[in-house]
Amino acid sequence: MSCDHKHEIFCAGRAGKLIGFLRRLAQNPYRILKPYLKDGMTVLDFGSGPGFFSIPAASLVGPSGKVFAVDVQQNMLDMLVKYAAKEGVLGNIVAINNPEHEIGIQIDADIILAIYVVHEVPDREKLFLNLKKRLKIGGLLLLAEPKQRVNEAEFKETLGLAEKYGFKNTGQLKMIKSRTAILKRI
Repeated sequence: MSCDHKHEIFCAGRAGKLIGFLRRLAQNPYRILKPYLKDGMTVLDFGSGPGFFSIPAASLVGPSGKVFAVDVQQNMLDMLVKYAAKEGVLGNIVAINNPEHEIGIQIDADIILAIYVVHEVPDREKLFLNLKKRLKIGGLLLLAEPKQRVNEAEFKETLGLAEKYGFKNTGQLKMIKSRTAILKRI
């Protein structure tokens, strides 16, 4: 039985909550990403919002790496660009607005971040198919969903869809208040 997964897109007007001090304290993006990101990698941050994970990712992959930040809301990307410039990593971030829940670019990413976004996408099957096309074989998809918005049954359904489209669950991210998975493209 399919779970109802009709969730609204997080409002750009509340983006401060996404990048605030309390979240950074509870879910330190450098600590979460550091085990997976290396200098020179290509990262796709799908549903980047204002850059909570994109900015640290850009720092971790260094000037020879690249982070493609994709979001459906231009206001979120405007905040990301401002924040990236302030942090000195704007040079290795490409911000892409695509209001159709599409990725909008063809790349071979080493890592894809899908953090707190899959529940907002109307067609998750299409999403996983598109993510797979943009991830190198053996690359990782780091998936996280908020426990307060996504119940366990819905998350299991999401993982089932990911497996259907060529991802293998290899573990969990250390991220509080979240349902997480480290998915490897096979």
